[in-house]
Amino acid sequence: MIKPQIPENEAFRQHALDEYDILDTLSEKEYDDITLIASQICKTPVALISLIDRDRQWFKSKIGLKDNETPRDIAFCAHAINNPNQIFEVKNADEDVRFFDNPLVTGEVPVKYYAGAPLVTEDGYAIGNLCVIDHKANSLNEHQHETLFALSRQVMAQLELRKKIKQLERVTKELKLKNEETTKISYVLAHDLKAGIRNIVTLSNFIKEDFHSESEEINRFFQLLSERAVYLQELVIGILNLAQAEKEEKHSVIILKKLVDQIIEIVQPTIDIVIKNNCDDLVLTINKTALIQIIQNLMTNAIKYNDKPVVEIEITSKSDTAFYTISISDNGIGISEGDLESIFEIFSTATNNDRFGQKGNGIGLATVKKLIDKLNGTIIVKSELGKGTQFTIKLPVNQLLDK
Repeated sequence: MIKPQIPENEAFRQHALDEYDILDTLSEKEYDDITLIASQICKTPVALISLIDRDRQWFKSKIGLKDNETPRDIAFCAHAINNPNQIFEVKNADEDVRFFDNPLVTGEVPVKYYAGAPLVTEDGYAIGNLCVIDHKANSLNEHQHETLFALSRQVMAQLELRKKIKQLERVTKELKLKNEETTKISYVLAHDLKAGIRNIVTLSNFIKEDFHSESEEINRFFQLLSERAVYLQELVIGILNLAQAEKEEKHSVIILKKLVDQIIEIVQPTIDIVIKNNCDDLVLTINKTALIQIIQNLMTNAIKYNDKPVVEIEITSKSDTAFYTISISDNGIGISEGDLESIFEIFSTATNNDRFGQKGNGIGLATVKKLIDKLNGTIIVKSELGKGTQFTIKLPVNQLLDK
């Protein structure tokens, strides 16, 4: 018996095999179908997908064989990987000096005929074979050779698909961990900054009100300080809300009309703000915190970005067998058609200053979009400059109830 030669590129070949993460995995129909076809086309009792590991050949799929692996030193496939561009064929092992006394040839279920089409990676490394075996001398015709080669390429296609799926899963997991870590850091930083900025706002307002200077420049400076402090405060609150939107929360049963009444109380409308709650008594099973944040953000925006003497807001709802629909309409400044596509992007703002002279930070609507996406819903915007805006939220009934 002649032992198989170790390929010159063995280290790279083995690394290529390891990257597929296929060794010692369970049987899979995709591979078993290929070995079955190979056995039937070549009319042999045995067909194998054999992978050459460091000191063994391991069978990912097998027809007509009980063993899961054999030592590499006696494997026909270990010879075959040294000829990655052609089928390795042994027509009669009894008459071949390399195999006549091989334990696989002299055993109870002897290997007398072998044909192996190499499994070659995209980088040209032979990691194993799709092989067929007979217990008597045999040979394949040209059609069978071509089919065996074609089937070996299908095995590699399956292995490449498997590797890409594994890579995608790994990248997705890494991105999720990084995203969770970034969100956590943002939340901690924003939370720590919130208290400090609150003190700055209080102090700047105190100075502005109690230490009024005759100098217009100094007064303008304190006014600017106060405005920037308020902006930073809202920015930090926005970051906290965005970080909160990443958290998973359990669903609860709510009555929409009652919930909207509670949100209106939080917003505390003044005499120049009229909010009409025309919602139905819809009963929703939903993430209550998320829905409050969505409606409150949209309601607050409707107040801030409004140039009318009296702010008018109307909240309506309806439902059918597929969707809950909630609409929030206002008589505000409206959004230009060119800005409609970008308003949900973080830090994107469609106007310079709000009703109170403050600059927006572009986090509120980004948070709304993220929350609605997590609820598997959609949000639609209709707007006309100078007349107002309507946000319509559609939430799927079944997915909400299944939570």
